[in-house]
Amino acid sequence: MRCARGRRSLGVSENTPEEVGVMMRVPFHGRPVIAAAAIAVLAATAPSAWAHLPQTPVKTQPNPIREFGPAVTADYIAWQQTTRRLPHTYNVLAQAMVAGAPSGPVTRVNAPNTVAFTGGISGTRLAYQQVVGRQSDIRYFNLVSHRHSKPPVGVNTTRWEYDPRIAPGWLLFGRNVHQTSRIILWNLTTNQRRVLLKIPFNRHGTAFADTGQVNGDYATFWACTNRTHCSVYLYTISSATLTHITPPAGMEDYDSAVSGTGTLYFARGTFSCGVGIQLMQLPLGGSATSLNAFHSGTDLGALQTYNDGTNDQVFYSRFACATNGYDIYRITAP
Repeated sequence: MRCARGRRSLGVSENTPEEVGVMMRVPFHGRPVIAAAAIAVLAATAPSAWAHLPQTPVKTQPNPIREFGPAVTADYIAWQQTTRRLPHTYNVLAQAMVAGAPSGPVTRVNAPNTVAFTGGISGTRLAYQQVVGRQSDIRYFNLVSHRHSKPPVGVNTTRWEYDPRIAPGWLLFGRNVHQTSRIILWNLTTNQRRVLLKIPFNRHGTAFADTGQVNGDYATFWACTNRTHCSVYLYTISSATLTHITPPAGMEDYDSAVSGTGTLYFARGTFSCGVGIQLMQLPLGGSATSLNAFHSGTDLGALQTYNDGTNDQVFYSRFACATNGYDIYRITAP
């Protein structure tokens, strides 16, 4: 999300002590170093269709309460949410999903006196980011037993780990180290890691990398090398192949998700908040299509998707640029 692009990945507070957990992602300048067997560049042209699909509200409490960052499967949803008293401090909440909608009691995930951000769900396991003081680590939460646990040794370090995504056998997350953002794919079976992308910080605070989603044989993430150059990547795990999606001139791509078949979903827009924003769909080997064009002043991000057996359900955070309000919606992709 453009105006919220910056949260969770760098350990600095924005405004007040209560906001230590709401991390500004300092964008920076630099050429990404790709650790992959091959790199393919896929030219993303103007959208071939405008679907204007209906948006279904999922979590939409009025400001100053903010709902952001859905992690979702057919059975569970988790999200981060503020309170009226602390409108900039996030906790992670979780709930069951029934027939595509949240249902039943809501459970707070993170421990007291911590700040947390959502990540991803695999089965009954939620991976999320928890911040204590200026230390950020990845934690697990069992959505049935409500027990906390830690990922394998080596995932968490004294560095800043952030934005985990999880799928059977794989953990995708970010780590800030030696003045770079790194995207890491961790094999949960062998405990081996792959560094998929490195983005050096720059002095302008306009470069960083962030995770999108890992699903089946695919992982996606995105990065900005400066304020006006943000783009999406698709990684095929089995072949260790990285595909870079090139946005059209004057546009940026960001906040990506991927289906189990390799279909990408991501936000596309101009360099300004809420200007020319579209929700894009890009099938594997196909061309980019706009599923929805958003009203001026509305931006989006933090996409996640799952397949309901017929269609991909795409969840995202919708952002009002003028009021700084966040809510969660979904669409059913064709």
